[in-house]
Amino acid sequence: MHPIFVQDPSNPRIFVQVTLCLVFLCLNWITVGLRFYTRRCIIKSLSWDDHFMLLAQVMYTGFCITIFLFKSYVSGRVPDSMSSASGSITCLIINELFYALTTIFLKLSLGIFFLRFIFSVALRRFIYSVMAITTVMNILMVFFDIFQCGLPGDYLNKFLAWKCAPIIVGLALAEIQAAVSAGSDLSLAVVAVYTLIQSSMDMRSKFSVGGLLLLATIGCLASFWRFFYIPGLFNSKDFYWASGNIGIWTTVEVGVSILAGCLATLRPLFRQVIGRVESSSYSEGFKGEIVSPSVKRCRSRGLELSQIDS
Repeated sequence: MHPIFVQDPSNPRIFVQVTLCLVFLCLNWITVGLRFYTRRCIIKSLSWDDHFMLLAQVMYTGFCITIFLFKSYVSGRVPDSMSSASGSITCLIINELFYALTTIFLKLSLGIFFLRFIFSVALRRFIYSVMAITTVMNILMVFFDIFQCGLPGDYLNKFLAWKCAPIIVGLALAEIQAAVSAGSDLSLAVVAVYTLIQSSMDMRSKFSVGGLLLLATIGCLASFWRFFYIPGLFNSKDFYWASGNIGIWTTVEVGVSILAGCLATLRPLFRQVIGRVESSSYSEGFKGEIVSPSVKRCRSRGLELSQIDS
C-alpha cells in the first residue's frame, strides 16, 4: 500500500486527481449545504432537484474514495505486485460505477432545475427526453461495467485471459456516454438561452438569469475535453499513465457540474446577505451623528432628508 497524499514523480497525474478530489469534495459539500439552507430556510421549498443533487454528491464522494484507494494500490506507472494490480483494476471499475450513478442523479437534478423556468410544452418534452436518454445510457454503462467480464470478481485474470467484452465495445460505449453527457449539458444551455431570448424580461435580468442557467451547464466544457482522451485509455500500452488523463477530466467534469449546479440556486442567499450588509452599513452611518429632533421625526416616518425644511 502506498501513501495517498504523497506524489510519485513517475506518475504525477494520479496525485493531481487526488488533489482535485479533495478540493471538489470540500467545495461541493459546502455548496450543497448552502443550497439546502437556501431552499429549506429562505425559500422554504425543497424540490426533487435538491434531493437528486444530494444523491449526486454522495455518489461523487464514493467516486473520490475509489480514487484514493486506487492511489494506495498504484503510486507510479506500474503496480508493485499482482495483488496491487488486481486491487487497482477493481477500484477503477467501481470508480466507473460511481461516475455513471453520479451522472444519472446530476442530470436529473439539472433537468428538473431547468423545468422550473421552461413553460413551453415542446421544450419541456425535449428536456424530459434529454433526461431519459442520459439516464438510460448511464444505466447501460452500470451494467456493462459490472458484467463486462461475466460475473463480478477477479477482473484482472479475466482481462489477461481475454474473457471480457471486446475492447472496441468498451471504447464505443465510453465515447457514446461522453457524447451524451456533453450533449445533454449543451442542449440544456441552448434551451435556456432560447427561452431567455423569447422572454419579455429586461436586458439586465436576462443577463443575470442567463448567467445562472448557463453556470449550471458549465461542466459540458470538461465533458468535451474528456471525450478526446477516451481512445488513449483503450489503445495505450501504458494503461496507468493514460488513465490519469481521463481521470483528471472526469473528476473536473463532475465536480464542476455539481459546484455550478448548486451555485446557480444560491441567488436568494446572496440577495439576503447583501441586503443585511447594506442595512447594517446604513445603520452604522447614523452612529455618533448629532441630529435635530425634526430629523429624527422625519427618519422615523420614512421621509427623505430633503423634506425636513418643507
